[in-house]
This record gives sequence, structure tokens and C-alpha cells, in this order.
Amino acid sequence: SPPGCSLGMVAKGVPSNVRILSRIDSLEESREAGAQQILARLDRLPEDMTQSMLDRIQVSGAHPLIEPRVQSMISSAVDGLRDALMAEIRSMREHNSRLEQEIAQGDSPWPGGTRGIDGYMSWTWGGRI
Repeated sequence: SPPGCSLGMVAKGVPSNVRILSRIDSLEESREAGAQQILARLDRLPEDMTQSMLDRIQVSGAHPLIEPRVQSMISSAVDGLRDALMAEIRSMREHNSRLEQEIAQGDSPWPGGTRGIDGYMSWTWGGRI
């Protein structure tokens, strides 16, 4: 035994259990990296399959529906609906503006009615108000 060592132990290298633990850690890191690669490939799988099928299959007539095309169709429909609604809102605003001007000028926008002193319209029915 070396001088000053009372236990009689002598270092002979790295214990085998430390080497095994190091190897287990290395295998665990490798397994985790492999799992991440598999998950990434699984995430891309639908797009890859779709593109592969579109590359190999000729479609005449109907077009296949894939997510970007569906999103594009929905977006186009929403844009058209928004434009139609905005046109209708502008038309209603113009109509209301004309009515407000007629009322402000004292003209009756409703035929047969008369404006009272209080600004309200009234109509007669059978000679009665």
C-alpha cells in the first residue's frame, strides 16, 4: 500500500460501475435525440405524404383538397362576405344620412305624415290622429 494509506487500498483505474453509468447516460441522451427526430418526422408526415401523392397521381377534373387550399377557399369566401357586408353598411349609412337631412330640413320622409311642434311625426287614420 502507498505511504500514508492505512486502509490498504490501491487505485487501479475507474471503477466499472462508473463506466457503466456513463455509458447509460450516453445511451439515454442518444435515445432522447432519436425520439425527438422521430417526433419531428411524424409532424411532417401528413404534408410529405400529401406532396408525394400529388407528385405521383394525376388528377383530372376535381382538384384534391389539402389544408392550404381549403384555407385559401375559406379566406376567399370570408373576404367576399366582408366586402358584401361593408357595401351594405355603406348603403345603409347613405340612406340614413339622407333621412337625417330630410328630417333636419323638415321634409317628411314618410308620405302623408305631418311633423308636430315636438318634432314627432303623426298620421291621420279615418280623420283621427
